[in-house]
Amino acid sequence: MEVLMYGFAETDAIVDSARSLAETAGNSAVDRNFVFAGANGRTQFSIRNSRLGFNVAAPKIDDWATKGVLEFDFFGPSGTTVPQCGRDYDSEAGSSIIRF
Repeated sequence: MEVLMYGFAETDAIVDSARSLAETAGNSAVDRNFVFAGANGRTQFSIRNSRLGFNVAAPKIDDWATKGVLEFDFFGPSGTTVPQCGRDYDSEAGSSIIRF
């Protein structure tokens, strides 16, 4: 069996002096310094833009070749690192790909 691992890892660090912003772009209000959030900052770390994948190929038997792709994409909703799942179609290979 042949297994090829691929992907990339990205770590983001955000220092928010007003405890008002998230790691995604948006138009949120910034808390003023007389409320708790505005007076107490926070530091956030995220691996949201990371991807890990495996290409798996079983030994060929007669004329049959079995291949598979297992992919984890951590670009989920804000504040989570839940792997996303999807299904693609590879037109060159003529097969379906299920992504996790």
